[in-house]
Amino acid sequence: MPDRLLPARGCVGTLASGVRIDMHAAMKHHAFQFHGADLVARADRALFWPSQATLVVADLHLGKGTRQARRGGALLPPYAEEETLDRLAAVLTATQARRVIVLGDAFDDGQSLSELPARTRDTLTRLADTRDWLWVAGNHDFAADWVGSGLPGRAVNETEVQGLALRHVAGRGPDISAHFHPAVRFVGNRRPAFLIGAEHLILPAFGCFTGGLDATDPALASLIGRGLAVLTGRTALAVPWPLEPARV
Repeated sequence: MPDRLLPARGCVGTLASGVRIDMHAAMKHHAFQFHGADLVARADRALFWPSQATLVVADLHLGKGTRQARRGGALLPPYAEEETLDRLAAVLTATQARRVIVLGDAFDDGQSLSELPARTRDTLTRLADTRDWLWVAGNHDFAADWVGSGLPGRAVNETEVQGLALRHVAGRGPDISAHFHPAVRFVGNRRPAFLIGAEHLILPAFGCFTGGLDATDPALASLIGRGLAVLTGRTALAVPWPLEPARV
C-alpha cells in the first residue's frame, strides 16, 4: 500500500508543480487539472474524467474477507464486498460513465477471482453491461488471472489516455496510479485521500476495509513532494500538501 492548510474559501491558483487547483471546501467533489486533463476527485474516492466519460477506481480488494478467513486472519464483515459494489453502482449512476478503469487490485488474490460468489459475479456483469470496462493488473491480481474467468471487460497491465499512463504502481510520469491506499490525518480524523504531485496522481482505495498508508510515509513523500491532497468523506476537502504540523 504505501501537511499545509488554506482557508476554507473558494480560490483558484496554480501550484509550483503546474497543477491547477480550484479550492471549494464546501463542494462535495473537487475539480482540478492534471497535465491538461480536467478531472474530478470525488468525495466517494472515485476519479471522474468528464471529457472521456471515464470513471477510475482503485483497490477494491474484492474477496479480501474470504482470503483472510482462508489464511486464518482477522474476519471482515460479510457485507464489505456488497457495500463496495453498491457504492460503485451509485457512482456509475451519478456520473453516467461509459468507460470504467479499475486501477489494480480489484481482487485480493487470483483465488478470490476464481472463487467469486455468483451474486458478486452477477453484479459485476450488470455494472459492466454497455460500458467499456478495463481491469488494470495490480500486485494482488495479475492480467493472467482473468483468462477463463468469464468476467466482462478486458485485462491489461497498464493503459494510456490522453497522454497519461494509468497503472497500479506509479512509474515514469505523468501517470495516474494507486497501490498505496493513501490516507491523511486531519484535525484528529484519518481520511482516505487523493495525492496530486507534479508527475503523479495517486488514488485512495475504493474498497471497504482496505486500510491505508499515511501520506507522510517516505514512499509517498518521494513521489508527491509538494502538491495537493484531496481528502474524501462526506465532502471532498482539498489542502496543499504537506500539511502544517499544527493542522494534523
